[in-house]
Order: sequence, then C-alpha cells, then structure tokens
Amino acid sequence: QKLVMALQSSRGDIEKICQVSGVAGVSMLVINHGETIFQENLGYSNVAEESPVTSDTIFHIASMTKSFTATCINQLRVEGKLRLEDTIQEIIPEARSRDPIVAQFATVADLLGHRTGLQKADQYWLGSAGELMFDREQTTAVFNQLRSVRSFRSTFKYNNIGYAMLGEIILRLTGKTYDKYLEQNVLAPLSMTRTITTKEGGLPQNTSLAYSALSDATPYNVPLPGSSASGAMGSAGGLMTTTNDLSKFVRLWTRDAYPGSGSTTQDGAVQVFPEISWLFTPLQIMGSPTIREKSYAGGWARSQLPGTVGDIGVNPGFVDQMPLLAQGSDSRLAFWHQGSLVGDTSFVMLLPETESAVVVLTNSMALNDAADWIGQLLVEILLDSSTRNDYIHLATVSAKRAIEKFNELSRTMEADSTGSKPPRDLGKYTGSYVGVGGLFLIDIVLVEAFRLRHQHDDVFSWFLPFDEQIKRGLFIEYKPEHYLIRFQSGDETGFRCLN
Repeated sequence: QKLVMALQSSRGDIEKICQVSGVAGVSMLVINHGETIFQENLGYSNVAEESPVTSDTIFHIASMTKSFTATCINQLRVEGKLRLEDTIQEIIPEARSRDPIVAQFATVADLLGHRTGLQKADQYWLGSAGELMFDREQTTAVFNQLRSVRSFRSTFKYNNIGYAMLGEIILRLTGKTYDKYLEQNVLAPLSMTRTITTKEGGLPQNTSLAYSALSDATPYNVPLPGSSASGAMGSAGGLMTTTNDLSKFVRLWTRDAYPGSGSTTQDGAVQVFPEISWLFTPLQIMGSPTIREKSYAGGWARSQLPGTVGDIGVNPGFVDQMPLLAQGSDSRLAFWHQGSLVGDTSFVMLLPETESAVVVLTNSMALNDAADWIGQLLVEILLDSSTRNDYIHLATVSAKRAIEKFNELSRTMEADSTGSKPPRDLGKYTGSYVGVGGLFLIDIVLVEAFRLRHQHDDVFSWFLPFDEQIKRGLFIEYKPEHYLIRFQSGDETGFRCLN
C-alpha cells in the first residue's frame, strides 16, 4: 500500500516533466511481483478534441518492437530453423554487404546485438511527414549499401536497418511476412488484441495522434509515422500497442526470465517464450567497459543497477552525464529499451528478480526523451531508492539544452555560409541524382520543396529553423553535415554527383 501511494504521489512530478518537455499524452504502468500495482494516464490522445489518454489508447512504440522481433527469432532458433551463428548470407544469399568481412561473416547474432559496425543511416528510411523512403522488398538492397563506420564486432553500433533484416530472415525461413508471423506466434497467443501490425483499412478508435514539441514545448500535431509491422522497417520499429496489451508481454518476460522460473505460455503447439534465457544473454558491450555490466542482448539492453540507462535515446546528448539510477538500492540486473520516432517515445524496464516492470508510452517526440525520465523516476520509486534523482530538473535542463544545441548549430551553419552567390548558374545544379546503389533519386529543381541555400563554393544547405522542421514532421539532427549537399565532378554542362 505504501508503494502504491508513493507511485500515485508522483503524478505532479510527471505532469511537470511533460510540461517542460512538450508531451501531449502519456500512459504508464508498473508491475510488481507479477501484478499490476499502478496505472496512470495523463494528457490527451487528441489535443484539439481533448480526448483523454487511457490504458487502451494505442501508441506507436518504435524500437520497443525489437523485443518482439527477437522473440520471433528465438522461436525459430528453438524450432531448429536457424542458429544464431548462421550467417546472413546462408539465409539470404543476395545479402552482399559492401564490406567484405560483414558480407562473409555477419550472423543473426550480429544483427540482434547491433555489432556489425555498419552505419546507422536512418536518413535512408526516415523521411518527412512520416514518409518511409523505401519499400520492404528493398530492405536487403539497402542493407547491402551500408558503409562500415566501426570495425566488425568491435563495438555497439545501433542499427535499425539490421533489425529490418531480421524481419526478412523470418520471411525467408517461414514464408510469412514479419507481421503475419508475429500475429500468429506472439500476439494471438497472448491475446494482445489492441496491438496493431498494419495501417491498411484504417486504425481502431482510441488510437493516439502524433505530436512533436515546438521550441517553446508546445505539442504540435504531426502525421503518424508511416511505419507499421507489415511494411518497411516493421521489425525494427513498426508496432503500435497499448500499456494494457504491453503488460501481457512484459509480465511473461519477467516471469520466465530465469531458467526454472515457470512454464512457457502456449497456444496449441506455439510456445511464445521457449528457452527465454537465450534472449537475455549479452551479445555486445555497450560503450566503454565498466565495473557494472551494460550490454545489449536480443532486443533488450542490460544494466546492473545501480547504474546508468537511457543510452538508446537522446537524453545523453543533452546532459553532462546520465544519472545513476537506483542509488542505495540492492544490486540487480535490469533489462530495458526505448523507442523514438517522430510523434512518439517509449520506455520499458524489466526487473526479473522481483517479476517487476515499468512501462511508459507517449504520443510525442518531446524536446528531450521524456519517457526515459518518467520511466527512471518510476523505477526509483518502485525500488524505494534511498537517493533519488531530480527528474524534473533533468527534464528541464535537457529540454533547454536541446534548444541551445540547435541554436549553436544555427550559428555554425550561418558562419559556414559566405553569403556570396553560387559560382555557377543555378541551372547547372539541377537534375536527377541517383545514389545508394540506384535505390534513391534526388531531384534538384528551380522550385521550392526543400529550399537549398548556398553555403560556399558548390555546397548548399537545406537547413530549416527548429519549428519549421518540427512542422514538417522531421527528426531533429544536430550535426551540420546532415543538412549539407555538395555538388561534385562538375563541368561546363553541369554536375554528375552530389553527397
């Protein structure tokens, strides 16, 4: 009763975090010893109509989808249809990475553990206004074009396209698309009836709209992300669900996490979580080695508490250092993940030793990762940590830093611009430019879609003010090179390439 009252008393702090961060609506749930002890919903699923969030409101969960994908892969492993050490090429022969080492040696485990060393390349699939930039059938061709930016298996390098490849592996081995396999082998057995795998035919009632925070933290309605479990990038981040439905999934994860802890859920011959401990096995150290463990397993990050979490989201870039979570609590292993797309963020942490879990779903890409701060706050209450972090302060500082960082970027872009006219007639830059193995085409024309501004020499920028990027449904990037286009190999007739 004391714990429940403490969780309920957190409402004011959570409302303040949402306010300073720019969150329109949030749904939360806490499980302890296998039972739901706390559910709270704040804000609106539709701000204009003041429709309240409920525990059955459907949200995008973005990269939280990865734990479902890993569950599917583990089922196939137990059935003998694959081994984690099977190479990608053994299953999909046309998967021929431009890195010869990755092409020859990369395995299913390398995709699961984000250890291929390939570039993240989210700009290849994440367009404006929720647009997906390629079709699911093109996934392998896009994967083949990814450049190596780290040595193979040397470090943790998060890669969404790698998880999209796991969906293609499921299709190749079962003859079923990712969404169909997931529905039949995970969602139906768990009676997850409000978990959505496709947007075809429309969405159910009480599906939240999507919001992104303007620079003053006002939630702005943006198009829903174009991803779904049935389309491109589905197995990396396409699921939509509710806290009530997600509780069915995480409750069984925490129950069956350790060998001998209980029976697996069955529906006829289907076992949802067979030999689940395999999915908790560390595959790659995250960051620099530390005394306390932090690694990545199958669709879950692992952290020894007290310790830091939240590395998968944006918060580490907005604070001097991430807070030490659960100070003064007994040491225990936590499994966690985050999700982030334009229009949503999510946080889930599992504490299997006590069959506990914290779930936070939001309908907003806030100025910071508010779902992370809210989730950590609830974890510290759940564990009765003797030393608590000030998450209102962290949310305030990180939101402020996001805008400061963007303003610094604006000044950098301005300083890089000479203010001079382009060295050639603008018509010389126009044309259709094909790249990424012929998969993408960029049209440079003399009418505005994304206006190009001359920076210097043959370099142009499509950089936009913060609020304009938000209103176009863009994911804010803070590196100047993200916004630059360089025209190269030009002659008197025009240019042949750009990057």
